[in-house]
Amino acid sequence: MSPEIGPLLHKFEILVALSIFGLLPLYLSLMPGIRVESLVALRIILASALLLGLSLTGGRWRAMAAQVRRHPGSALCCVLSAPLVTAAGLLSVWAFMNQQILAASLGQYLSPFVSVMLALLLLNERLSRLQILALLTAAAGLTLQFGHHSFSLALALIIGSLFALYGFLKKRARVDTHTSLTLEHLTVLPLALGYWAYQSWQGKTGLLSADHSVWLQLGFAPLILFAVTLLNHGIQRIRFTTFGLMQFIDPSLQFLLGVWVFSEPCPPQQLMGFVLIWGGLAAVIGNQLRPRKLGECPGVRKLTNS
Repeated sequence: MSPEIGPLLHKFEILVALSIFGLLPLYLSLMPGIRVESLVALRIILASALLLGLSLTGGRWRAMAAQVRRHPGSALCCVLSAPLVTAAGLLSVWAFMNQQILAASLGQYLSPFVSVMLALLLLNERLSRLQILALLTAAAGLTLQFGHHSFSLALALIIGSLFALYGFLKKRARVDTHTSLTLEHLTVLPLALGYWAYQSWQGKTGLLSADHSVWLQLGFAPLILFAVTLLNHGIQRIRFTTFGLMQFIDPSLQFLLGVWVFSEPCPPQQLMGFVLIWGGLAAVIGNQLRPRKLGECPGVRKLTNS
């Protein structure tokens, strides 16, 4: 793959994944009143079955076992990331299903700041001046949103921190995407199966709700699995600070849906906060997409030096 195309493709993978998460309230709105715990448990069980099925083809089990033996620390990162993303997903889906989309987006606005902090402190990455300006602008916008929102600050901090720590652990995992996701899902699979068994013991009908489309409930698992596959593949191949800044896409889409589609109240100060956040991010995106100078092109540099 061309060294110029590769980074753009991986950023596009992250963009698609974050857009799916950002538009998730639209999908969940088609299943009003569904039990959040059952939906998440069903997703884990179905996704685990898909990943295990793929593992049985082409001798992938042996390759996975070899990777775990070579990189036990990476395997541990995958295991530790599983409860983090499961807890964050439960909290976010609950917020989506209970007319708290703006509240959920507020919590996820914190993820980029935590991700960038981890990249600076633990990965020794550096920010450009424009990226620093974007973060300061976004921080000002986030302050406005916190000042005019009823959602619990503690809960918002939990959601944001959980998603950021998940991304950091997956960045540190030096195994392929399939192995990473399989280890992650197998870690929380006993919890999902235990919840299913508990539901059956209580005499309930199981994880599928008869009040909603079966296909919508079954489709939730492959949709999320597709998104996390793109996310896990892309995050290994871009700087973590870049991923941190891109994380603003997810809650921004949720914010727009909450205001324009689901008609949640949005005070002017909160709208101004949103504008500041996206203004800083747009500056970074525009800088990265601008045409390079002639001397910055590797091919031209090579020709001029020859």
